Amino acid sequence: MATVDLRISDLAQDSIERSRPHLDPDRVRYYREHLDEATPIVVFDVDGVLLLADGHHRVAAAELLGRSTVRADVRKGHRHDALKYAVEHGKNQRGLTDQQIIEAIARRGQRPERTN
Repeated sequence: MATVDLRISDLAQDSIERSRPHLDPDRVRYYREHLDEATPIVVFDVDGVLLLADGHHRVAAAELLGRSTVRADVRKGHRHDALKYAVEHGKNQRGLTDQQIIEAIARRGQRPERTN
């Protein structure tokens, strides 16, 4: 795992665009005020495609601030690894069940694989 300043434009944009309608405006506002103190986003490098697994609100805040880069932990893996990370992180952060997270990802059009 390496923490780098990553260009937002290098991230796979389809997942970011699908997530925009689901962002919590209060969380984006918080990150606009505290982005420099926030933990890095988590990105999986899947055969050269950079998938955002955690950090949609931070990316949105960075864009609103006019930034072209964001701090990121970049990990090598497969699409399944990124989705598994997102599910586990959602469970820990928001107290959601696997099924609730899978349904949320499916609503955004990402068709997750089961993580069991």
